Amino acid sequence: PAGDPGADPITFAGGESSIAFSVSTIYAYGDNEIKVDSSPYDVYAFYSGDVNHDGLINLTDILSVYNGSTNFQTGYVAADVTGDNVVNLNDITLTYNNSAKFITLIRP
Repeated sequence: PAGDPGADPITFAGGESSIAFSVSTIYAYGDNEIKVDSSPYDVYAFYSGDVNHDGLINLTDILSVYNGSTNFQTGYVAADVTGDNVVNLNDITLTYNNSAKFITLIRP
């Protein structure tokens, strides 16, 4: 069934294809998304916070983001998990909250 980790892959016809990951969790492998808005329609997003790319969001990531914020990091850096080009309390909070949910990478 759609949304299961064994769901059918997307076929790229003619070298081009597209999919809107934001409209439902069924388009992400393992339904590994979160609803971020419901008005005027449902919007889904990928989890953020695995700063060191080890497959799970944990204390190591929180510390990396915290260190980035205390060093006033700006720009396109891994610790900027919100994508606003500034590492600050918002990034720490998001990383902590996803860590508390035990968010992990799901792959085939």
